[in-house]
Amino acid sequence: MLPTQLDSVDESHLNALAADGVRESRSLEFKIVAKVEQYAEDPTSLANNVIQLAGSAYRRLRVGDYRVLFAIEGGTTVVVLRVRHRRNAYA
Repeated sequence: MLPTQLDSVDESHLNALAADGVRESRSLEFKIVAKVEQYAEDPTSLANNVIQLAGSAYRRLRVGDYRVLFAIEGGTTVVVLRVRHRRNAYA
């Protein structure tokens, strides 16, 4: 079940993680950050792009060919764990 609203995104790691996983373009990095923030504002808006990973507390957000793996901490904060191209996301 998706939360109806999250209070925040853990900004301290988001930009560094996006830069680590996305070296192609700055605009793609901004797109990924915007999608994570959109999910934090209204999780139902991206419900078709988010799944709970089997056997894990983590979730996956699909942004084009990239996957954002994240957790929801305390029921209110999105904590981004990594951003990777889809071919490398689950390895």
